[in-house]
Amino acid sequence: MWPLVPFRCGYGVGVATAPKRITRTFLDVAGVLLGADGEPLHGWAIIKETGLDGATVYKILQRMVRTGWATAALEDPGPVRARRRYYVLTGDGAELAERLLAGRPSPGRATGVAGGPATAVS
Repeated sequence: MWPLVPFRCGYGVGVATAPKRITRTFLDVAGVLLGADGEPLHGWAIIKETGLDGATVYKILQRMVRTGWATAALEDPGPVRARRRYYVLTGDGAELAERLLAGRPSPGRATGVAGGPATAVS
């Protein structure tokens, strides 16, 4: 992997706050990032793992960065391809994700089978 460069997206980063809505797709993305154990993942890897549409995944990732759940970093492009943006949960984001996913019956894959109704952080 190329060296990562911190990515400034214009959002304030601080203590993670709960998004206004916690959806099944949000939990799918959070579960993939949590399962990476702190290793940065690029968007395509998250799309493949969740089975979700790319636009949906990137919108969720932007929301996670904006609310302090995740950080983003850009890869040094190298000579062959465009650089990728990598995402990793913050400490607060990982803690919130663990709490929300604890009540989930199984790690659903955007099939509508697992996850149940949307959940709010208490």
